[in-house]
Amino acid sequence: MINSAKHWRNSGEYNTLPMDLTNIKDIKTSEGPVLKEGDLVEFYYRLATSPENFHNGKFVETTYDPDEPIQLIYSEKTLLKGLYEGMKGMRAGGSVRIIDIPARLAYGQRAWQNIEPNTNLYIEVVIGRILYHATI
Repeated sequence: MINSAKHWRNSGEYNTLPMDLTNIKDIKTSEGPVLKEGDLVEFYYRLATSPENFHNGKFVETTYDPDEPIQLIYSEKTLLKGLYEGMKGMRAGGSVRIIDIPARLAYGQRAWQNIEPNTNLYIEVVIGRILYHATI
């Protein structure tokens, strides 16, 4: 399901596309609980600097090791703004989403590792388990 610049679809509902993200594509949705601010979540991702690099396997970073998922708190304080906004509405249990993040919602004018300043990011996120469901 490809999402337009105006709307994206998640769990049968249409919502306004968050934070001026240009494209979100849900590859797979699951029936698990929806991520909430403050949840401790396991997830995997593959990060590229363009759709072409992504499809050619030229990743800046990837964490697709089934034995070692990343664990972190789903929060504006722990994620890039564009990633945080793009993950809204995702469900635990195997949801997969591709998020096209404009530079201003990624690292902006800062360089990071081998990512140049003002670079858009193209990231595929897979949500595993919610290890702790926040009560906020």
